[in-house]
Amino acid sequence: MSAKYPEPEVSGPRTGTLIKGAMYTRDTGECGIYDDAGLPIQNSDIVSVSFTSSYAKEPIFDVVAKTIEEPCLFAGIALPQFGHVLTSALGRLWALEEIDSNTTIVFTVKHFGTAASKHAFVTPVIRTLGIQNPIQILTHPTRFQSIYTAPDEFGERYGARGSDFFYAWLDRRLPKPESSGKNTKLFVSREGIGARSGRFACEDHLARLLKEHGYEVYCPEKQSFADQLRRYQTAERLIFSEGSALHAFALCRQPGQQIAVIQRRELLPELIAQQMNDRKGAPVLEVNAIKSVYWPPIRGDHYGVSLLDFESLGTQLLAGGFISSLAGWTSPSPSVEAASLIAGLKPGERMYDAEDRKRYLRNLRRQRRTRAAKDN
Repeated sequence: MSAKYPEPEVSGPRTGTLIKGAMYTRDTGECGIYDDAGLPIQNSDIVSVSFTSSYAKEPIFDVVAKTIEEPCLFAGIALPQFGHVLTSALGRLWALEEIDSNTTIVFTVKHFGTAASKHAFVTPVIRTLGIQNPIQILTHPTRFQSIYTAPDEFGERYGARGSDFFYAWLDRRLPKPESSGKNTKLFVSREGIGARSGRFACEDHLARLLKEHGYEVYCPEKQSFADQLRRYQTAERLIFSEGSALHAFALCRQPGQQIAVIQRRELLPELIAQQMNDRKGAPVLEVNAIKSVYWPPIRGDHYGVSLLDFESLGTQLLAGGFISSLAGWTSPSPSVEAASLIAGLKPGERMYDAEDRKRYLRNLRRQRRTRAAKDN
């Protein structure tokens, strides 16, 4: 079902105060901008997978860290992860074209008191779109003398999808790349992130195979956001290791491109699955060639390391038209695969299969409850 997007209308300027209240769960709580009567100002709410807000019935104004005199646009929430900046921080920026050119862009954070420096991706992403307005990440209650608000036209509120209005605005802001030539093929790898992150085992082996089929191996973590957009816009055929690079690609994908994503989880994260097919173009080929998944002793599921069935992977890429033959397409040896699987472990650690991981997580929860009981 298609998302329903609100009319792109800017509200303000008004006076108001940004306040956070009680947290109901780890990911939900009170937050908003309120007028002097304590009523919420329209479009100062937040919807994201990391934090979703509701307005307080009785906001408390007794502690305000600072007052901002200059005009501001409330742009939503700043999150520390690159992918979530792309899917949470852009949906209201279109309003800048309708208000004072010197307006400051302001974001709030999930938890007041968090250092603004933890949100380092926000500014370079916005600057890449040619937006030079001042940016402030607000980590304490703040009073505004002149605050504008506007509805999200894109983002996690809609499963990382966007309105036609948003994409028209975005296309005007995206850097205009020169063509990189015909039949450009790009393998967007996660190898540059490091072995401690969620990954495939033996991704270097996969990279060598794809190089033999004419693919350039591209590690986006080593490049600027502008360069990432340029490469994604100009490649005709792209194979992605599943990860946050797909959020950047989805913003700028072009009709006629041929795209595949090699899964490292049995189910693609919902935000990736929806966003990567939101713009015009052929459906992205989802390649599931996972033999098994193991986890290091870290809580997050996304740190899993997948073992790939390289024979199945090659067959699926061949059927999808991404490689021309299986000649020379080999699997890594069991010893190489085993070494790659444990590459990110610290001394004394081991990888867990699904059953071991369940026991590990149960033990973590038990320890957390014990600590909480002692604190009380």
